[in-house]
Amino acid sequence: MSIYNVKYSVDNKFLLSCGEDRKVHIYSTTDYQEINTLSDFKDSVWILAFSDDNKTLAVGGADKVLRIYDWNHKKLKNSLKYD
Repeated sequence: MSIYNVKYSVDNKFLLSCGEDRKVHIYSTTDYQEINTLSDFKDSVWILAFSDDNKTLAVGGADKVLRIYDWNHKKLKNSLKYD
């Protein structure tokens, strides 16, 4: 299984990875144990981006849907299909 992107949260408390398994894995940087998984994706996940205020996470991939998450609650706020 390939990993396509790895990103630290703005506050460096979390490490995220995404890839071929169609998930975003969230790890605590205290002990690097996985603490949560986002699995709303129908295909590979390619990119992760945090807002400067660390409140929003944007995720995109092969399913051509940009997903916007409320980072504090790890909940999907919005999605946008693109070509």
